[in-house]
Amino acid sequence: MGAIPLNRLPEIKRRAPELYDSLEYHTSGTKLLLKFVFSREISLFNRMIRSERGGVPLSDDATPDRAVLAEEAEPASSDAA
Repeated sequence: MGAIPLNRLPEIKRRAPELYDSLEYHTSGTKLLLKFVFSREISLFNRMIRSERGGVPLSDDATPDRAVLAEEAEPASSDAA
């Protein structure tokens, strides 16, 4: 799937509502920025690790971050032994 210009997103949503109507979205970029800046529950260190996004399974072979971090930690621990 190629890059899609921002101004074409409404057309894509109109053509495939079954894929996009169930997704959560923000209606205001300013409100989202202010929520990020002032909320104590959100920080740069927050990150969701999910195998499914909105009930739609990932179709690529991406590995979750925890698996990647575990693989990186294993060689370091075996070097110390």
